[in-house]
Amino acid sequence: MQPFETTKDEGDFFRTIAVAGLGLIGGSMVKALRRKGYTGSVIGIDPDFETRKLAEASGLFDRVLEDASESPSQVELLILAVPLGRFEEALRTSLHLIGPDTLVTDAGSVKTTVHCMTEEVLESSISFIGGHPMAGSDRSGFSSASPILFENAYYFLTLGPHFEKTQLEKLQSLVKMMGAIPVMTTPEAHDALAVQLSHLPHLAACALVSTFKQSHPEDFLKFAGGGFRDTTRIAMGEPELWQDIFIQNKEQLAIGIDGLIEELLKFKSLLVKEHREALKNNLISTQKTRLSLATNAERTQDLALVKDAKLCEVYIEQD
Repeated sequence: MQPFETTKDEGDFFRTIAVAGLGLIGGSMVKALRRKGYTGSVIGIDPDFETRKLAEASGLFDRVLEDASESPSQVELLILAVPLGRFEEALRTSLHLIGPDTLVTDAGSVKTTVHCMTEEVLESSISFIGGHPMAGSDRSGFSSASPILFENAYYFLTLGPHFEKTQLEKLQSLVKMMGAIPVMTTPEAHDALAVQLSHLPHLAACALVSTFKQSHPEDFLKFAGGGFRDTTRIAMGEPELWQDIFIQNKEQLAIGIDGLIEELLKFKSLLVKEHREALKNNLISTQKTRLSLATNAERTQDLALVKDAKLCEVYIEQD
């Protein structure tokens, strides 16, 4: 299998789904599925009373529970949409829902550690496929969940040592039903890519805010224009969630930080030495790369082949 590989096969859907964690991601999953016509049974699980009230009032769930042990039966698909720091606890408390034919998946943005935890907790016969939708918001909670959050977003599925082909096909179809584009890969390749596209940008946004605080009173933020606001918006993400992401992907993040420092030092050298042409060429190069992102976003279903010799290869097949 190539490091990243998409699929076009359509499969059957799961008849019973349990979603543990009804925040932005878990809530958006259920809203998206119901919006697209999913009629199977959905159990929602969340320890927060207010979240459960909102979920029950939405009418999207067959049952909304505080704890997985309250469920009277096992399910075909268990989605753990909880912060990484709570993943193992959520998995252990959800064992009551898991039967020999259950597929377990998650929605966390670090996959290597998640796969390790599932191998420790689950019996070897239980299927697990990691999941990570490349979509999100600086808002959180069930009230912020959106049925269109995953529209045209890539949804990574990381394959472990044990899963049934039919289960994978069902999960791919479910991802497509939510409006997303499934991409199969390995946990290691995912984490190396996610650090560049998600984790390092978030850390950089936080660093920019901290740099501002070192030099100016916080009240001076009222003078900020669109550039500062757009660049640092993601720094408003939930601190506990991002603390867990950073720590669980610390090796890859450390490599990314070293790369960012190297780039900043290059820019600093060009500025100090007033190498105008080299500075301009650097800006032109980064501009072209960033413009290609906008182009790709406009044709999300088109054929694309992205190669990066230092990282991985990404193959996206045309539907």
